[in-house]
Amino acid sequence: MKQYFIFTIVIALNLEGLAQIDTSLLTRYIYAAEDSMVAISKRKDWNSYAEYMHPIVIEMSGGMEGFIRILGSQSEILDSVQLYKVGKIFQLSKTDSQYQCIVEAFIQMKMNGEVASGSSYDIAISGDGKKWTF
Repeated sequence: MKQYFIFTIVIALNLEGLAQIDTSLLTRYIYAAEDSMVAISKRKDWNSYAEYMHPIVIEMSGGMEGFIRILGSQSEILDSVQLYKVGKIFQLSKTDSQYQCIVEAFIQMKMNGEVASGSSYDIAISGDGKKWTF
């Protein structure tokens, strides 16, 4: 009986370790995607930025051309961003076919001589845990 108990404990600890490794890798991929998205937006490379957007967002914006046109028309607002910092990952879950997470972000902008700041929450989705769309 003691052998079965030890075997069960070893298996449980092994599975817990794998889950932590999986979460750690997923977290790195999520932060890397957010960082890339921020760097691309600073360069105003809207075609590359669109690769990080969920296809539904692109579609609802009138396709790729419409999405890029919207971002281009918002350049004054985007230029006013002084600070954009990725915060915590609040939720990370896996469904049958995809991973989903909620990522906190902090933003500070200066418009009309006034500084405004606040938090936003990005919802990210991935089919493989490596490439994330927001």
